[in-house]
Amino acid sequence: MPAPHPNGTPEERLAIARSRATALIAPDIAGVKARALSARKTADGINAPSMRAVASVHGGAALYATANAVLVAGMERIAQSRRPSPEMLAMLAEELTSEFRNESLEDINVFIRNVGMGKYDGSEIYATIDTPRLMNWWGLYLEEKAAARYGYS
Repeated sequence: MPAPHPNGTPEERLAIARSRATALIAPDIAGVKARALSARKTADGINAPSMRAVASVHGGAALYATANAVLVAGMERIAQSRRPSPEMLAMLAEELTSEFRNESLEDINVFIRNVGMGKYDGSEIYATIDTPRLMNWWGLYLEEKAAARYGYS
């Protein structure tokens, strides 16, 4: 019979990992939102708790509302004529919080700040920013995040 793992069973190790992730989450959703809005670099997204962990503490509705608020705040950097409608932002928040739960609210803020600074739009500076374009740029952001996390370019 193999010797027991020094850090316990797989279930115990998973419980410890979840406990550590949960400890990083602010006790109230306003604190979670404030932390997300203060993110400026990709490393802030890498080091933040996942949206899955936030939802486990505060619930899916609070996660969605916070993601939507982060997106709306980020749109303030973009000319009003180019901004997506509030309904499009709500759909984007729903997509990000349901399909990308391993990413963080900080990731959303860093991403939307990058969009506001024109990092992804190239020569399309007058084009309307719609949901498909944002999802394409989100993929670019996730590639940047992976490169930063794993040290490749």
